[in-house]
Amino acid sequence: MTTVGLIVRRAAVPFGVVALSLVAACGSSSAATQGSSSSPAPGASATSGAAASSPTSPLALTGAGKPATALTGHWTVASGSVAGYRVNETFVGQSSEAVARTSALSGQTDISGTTASGLHVVADLTQCKGVDSHVDYAGFNRDNVVKTRILNFSQFPNATLDVASITLSSDAASGNPVDVSGQGTFTLKGKTNPVNLKLKGQAEGDQKLEVAGTFAIQLSDYGISVPTVPFTSAGSTGNVEVDLFLQKA
Repeated sequence: MTTVGLIVRRAAVPFGVVALSLVAACGSSSAATQGSSSSPAPGASATSGAAASSPTSPLALTGAGKPATALTGHWTVASGSVAGYRVNETFVGQSSEAVARTSALSGQTDISGTTASGLHVVADLTQCKGVDSHVDYAGFNRDNVVKTRILNFSQFPNATLDVASITLSSDAASGNPVDVSGQGTFTLKGKTNPVNLKLKGQAEGDQKLEVAGTFAIQLSDYGISVPTVPFTSAGSTGNVEVDLFLQKA
């Protein structure tokens, strides 16, 4: 499986993405959000398996694996893909998570044999929306704070994930979940930094691939200053989460 990718409200400040995003990371559209309520620690590997049970669950493989005859070809990001972000926060004295999702994703990659190259994923952050229960509180909307004060969507509407090359395992076409690891770059708020990708991927027949998981970012690396307000504060790191469906062109 080639690629990566690309997993708040009120002044409970989050990070934005990606999400992603990414990319990675925010909410509407046809891609159903998924996962379990627990959040992976920054840098945690992707999970795989059954479809998520909650909109705030970490993104993971949800499709049914099916062997492919061959993976060589040009692949594009297809409908059903989702990306977003997850940031730990303290909300009214309780540990919580800010989670947002977007299904406004585009991108592509090329596979030749066991090498995926030129992966490029773009997440439209203007469509990213919080899906956790604290998005609206006491008259404040976190999505609006992220849009105007944290990430400045009017100037930086997109997040991008780029991976020059990933070596796929020899059984990548088997239909079973396989590790998809590599080095890439993530661009958010006009700043680009290297990221370590530890995702899961699987073939779902000859025409579809799915890649899902998370990667961690340091918010300050992207010029993101997280404010603290009386009833909430956020951590200094975030996870970009992705569940990408790739269609063979």
